[in-house]
Amino acid sequence: MSVLPVRIDRASPVPLYHQLAEQLTAAVTDGTLSPGDAFENEVALAARLGLSRPTVRRAIAELVGR
Repeated sequence: MSVLPVRIDRASPVPLYHQLAEQLTAAVTDGTLSPGDAFENEVALAARLGLSRPTVRRAIAELVGR
């Protein structure tokens, strides 16, 4: 399981879920993650980043939708 280096900018006008989705997408694009690779679960990612579970869930849903 991969622990991804994710940085959330709470001062940014970009929604938090979108920031996370973009960084997850970048991890796939740059080869850090391959499609289907496991990474932190929703609960662990939310706790580590100080985000709510629904925010993380929405980011993952956006990624899956792509």
